[in-house]
Amino acid sequence: MDLTGFFNLGVVLDLRNEILIEVMENGIMPIRAHNDDGGFDLFFPNVVSIPPMNDRYSKLDKIGMKVKILLPLGWTGFIRPRSSAYLNRLDVNGTIDRYTGEIHLTVHNEATCTFVADRGHAIAQLIPVFTGAGLCKDDLTIDDVLTLLTATNKIRQVDKLPETSRGDKGYGSTGNNMERKT
Repeated sequence: MDLTGFFNLGVVLDLRNEILIEVMENGIMPIRAHNDDGGFDLFFPNVVSIPPMNDRYSKLDKIGMKVKILLPLGWTGFIRPRSSAYLNRLDVNGTIDRYTGEIHLTVHNEATCTFVADRGHAIAQLIPVFTGAGLCKDDLTIDDVLTLLTATNKIRQVDKLPETSRGDKGYGSTGNNMERKT
């Protein structure tokens, strides 16, 4: 496998090959429902009520999931709706880099009625994807790559996530925070 151009140069290699999860008060530990699932289910920590979108310009509310997730260096997490969410005309999307703040979901309700879910309802899943971002290609061996590619099979709950350069800055923290003027 040729990994040329896949990694950034000059970054210290971190081969911690597990996903760290900090569960906040009232949070629910994300899980894979089945060993061969591609993603980890994310659960609502409280009862939620999601009104229908009146039009495509309606503002989305962020719903705090009461969990913090740190993916290994080289991995990105994509938030996707579970298939049951699609049946209820809900759309959930997001991307998690080396962000260590609380995970929030933005949920777009395309139905004509309010969607209500109980605490513990799994609405979305976090799908870890190996991107190689932040890794130094000159320091990698084939064993390192194999170690990195097994990262999504291991999760560990911790009391507190370690710090990253991004920290808890999300949702527009890189200077591209746009707001619609009405």
